[in-house]
Amino acid sequence: MEGYKYVTGVGLGVPAIWLVVFLVVYALATFYVAIKYREVRKVLAGAFFVSSGTCWYLWVTGVSLPITLPYVGTVSVESPEISGQRAMVHFVLFLLCFYFGFISNRCSRNEILAIERQANFNGEFRIAGIVCTGIIRHAWQTFRRSCKPADPTSQT
Repeated sequence: MEGYKYVTGVGLGVPAIWLVVFLVVYALATFYVAIKYREVRKVLAGAFFVSSGTCWYLWVTGVSLPITLPYVGTVSVESPEISGQRAMVHFVLFLLCFYFGFISNRCSRNEILAIERQANFNGEFRIAGIVCTGIIRHAWQTFRRSCKPADPTSQT
């Protein structure tokens, strides 16, 4: 892989397989929570926006970023090209999280359950009243349209 310089020794492979596995599992867990909860998507939208801006800045200025781990030291160096690629990926993830967090009006399963709990708490009569009100309003509007005053110029 271009752009990465690996430090040999300390039991690290090229690239460190345990680090890649951890990042993949962590990303999958994060996306599971993001799919399930709308508020998490809103937070992730902000995080991806800041991350894409930071990576874009590192790419534009040509700054290499050392990746260090505690007790191990510098594991690799991220080149500006990799920062530019990460900026694009994070910006796409920002757009997705922004759309599904702020713009999309789809109810999640938890929101539907909360609405049902609220309806059950207030009683089914409230729902029946809303439905009946709509039916009565529609019937009244239909009745008003059919009861227009007769045109005095027409002869029957």
